[in-house]
Amino acid sequence: MAANEDTAFIELGRRRSRLHVLILTPFVIVGVLSGVPGYMLAREIQFAIWQVSWVLLSGLVGFVVPAVVFSAIGQAIARRMVRVRTRAWIGELAERHGVARDKLEQIAGMIEHF
Repeated sequence: MAANEDTAFIELGRRRSRLHVLILTPFVIVGVLSGVPGYMLAREIQFAIWQVSWVLLSGLVGFVVPAVVFSAIGQAIARRMVRVRTRAWIGELAERHGVARDKLEQIAGMIEHF
């Protein structure tokens, strides 16, 4: 493999990773931050219904569920945005590094599932 191909593949991977993290991070932060009032709300609902609160149930329903839901939404959006941007990046990197577009598309297809 030529040095130009290596450089293009590495740059494509870095761009994909950077965009993925950039999009996913706010969703994870919002998910975790929404867990705090979610925990308190779950605790209050338990007190209202059973006059007792189970920490594990409050944590699971109030904190874990919102964090997982926001993370999953962020992951789906990040993957879609990375897929869309990858097409433009492939053309740019192929031209800049003198690499065949199909080689970059093939690598992008292989790393799409990671």
